[in-house]
Amino acid sequence: MKTTPVKPKPAKSGPAKSEPAKKPRRRPWRHPTQRRIKVPYASAAAVSLMEMGITDYERIAQAVGLDAEEVERIDMAEDKAIRQLCLAGIPYGHYFTLEHRIRCPKCSGMIVLAPCVACDVPSPARPSGDEALAADPVIDD
Repeated sequence: MKTTPVKPKPAKSGPAKSEPAKKPRRRPWRHPTQRRIKVPYASAAAVSLMEMGITDYERIAQAVGLDAEEVERIDMAEDKAIRQLCLAGIPYGHYFTLEHRIRCPKCSGMIVLAPCVACDVPSPARPSGDEALAADPVIDD
């Protein structure tokens, strides 16, 4: 019995069908210390960028994957949960992954986490304020 090899079908050469762009999944984010605050992850990331000092809605929208109008609504804090998040603030040490890299306004580094890890972490070599006074022992002769 003879077997004939199966030939693969040639790929169609023509215009590819354009699929509708997928919207990013808006997973919820809950504030770690105030558990009643629950907002979309992208909204919390936008608030974090605003706390860094970025004021351009287009840049924030591109970084977190929202529209500029949505970022403006977040900045106006019309939603009750967003308002509570703005008042509570993003806790120290909590970072958000951005969809696109942007430049940090303080250190000019390209960041993919908000807030900037380089600017957010205090240096143990240079304590500031009361920590500097507590670190220097007083020597009495």
